[in-house]
Amino acid sequence: MEIKERLPDQVTIDLHFIQPWVSRCITRFRATPEGEATRLTWTMDGPNTFMGKLFGLFVNMDRMIGRDFEKGLAALTTLAEGR
Repeated sequence: MEIKERLPDQVTIDLHFIQPWVSRCITRFRATPEGEATRLTWTMDGPNTFMGKLFGLFVNMDRMIGRDFEKGLAALTTLAEGR
């Protein structure tokens, strides 16, 4: 994982995966003010190769990585709110 760009409202990260196969994705965290709150958008863009599509047929990706996303967002909330 390498931070590629840091702006006041966005952080861009270059992710290099080695399992279950080699892949590279760009992840962005964007903060958008919404009244008294802030909406954080977490996206990941990268190639969806044949292997990725095949893997997606047999594996529930939300079940596989959803908990990691939830834990990461909870940690960010804790940091942002100063708990």
